Amino acid sequence: MKNKGAALARPGWPEKLIIPYGIDALPPGTGPLSPWPPPPFPCEVIDTGTRNVLRLNNSRHVAGGGGAPASKGAEPFEAIKEQLIGWCGPWNGLSRRFLAHYFAAVEAAIETAREELSRRLVPFEGLFSYRDWRFSAPKPLPRAFLPVPIPEGASPGSADAHIRVEIAFWLGDRLVAVQSEPSPLTPRAAAEQKARLAGAGIACVGFSTADLDTDGALLERILGELWPAFWSGETLPAGPFRPEVPRPF
Repeated sequence: MKNKGAALARPGWPEKLIIPYGIDALPPGTGPLSPWPPPPFPCEVIDTGTRNVLRLNNSRHVAGGGGAPASKGAEPFEAIKEQLIGWCGPWNGLSRRFLAHYFAAVEAAIETAREELSRRLVPFEGLFSYRDWRFSAPKPLPRAFLPVPIPEGASPGSADAHIRVEIAFWLGDRLVAVQSEPSPLTPRAAAEQKARLAGAGIACVGFSTADLDTDGALLERILGELWPAFWSGETLPAGPFRPEVPRPF
């Protein structure tokens, strides 16, 4: 299917794409990122060769610096939503509003398709609920650090090799950065950041407060063919919390 959203990114992603998120900055002295041992901050390790979308049901949901699932006692979808909104930080109100908008839109899309999704689950005699398809939604990564080429004359450390964006999505073959407008950066810094992201093959989608009042248009710009039927291609729904099995990558 033709992509309707942000432009496709570069084809040459590393085999293991490592995306730290939920923090203001990488810790001082952080060297090149490695998936093992796990870093002391939220991090996704994406096997780019599979071309799988990073979804709520195939990613890690952990407390910052720990290995425990997010809020085991709470309703899982709400627990994940609240955790990701919290990882936007206390000062970025527009990012927090974007995530609230996103999760509400995911629930609305599921309700709109309730009959179709329930029909697909009839053979399983109550094992699944149509609402379990919510976890097929692409996972937004707040305050995500995305890999970019190191500027000429800069050090090879991770701080120079990454740009922090407000929200990021991995859509199987491309990274999309979602940034609020107007940018909190100076116009010159914002232009330089956007150019570096574009040079890395990372599409940027801007949004304003007004965009959060639209019905699906913003999410279609971000997710393309994955919106609104983000569950397409998924055989069955799956829950978000799975046992953590330590393994060298």
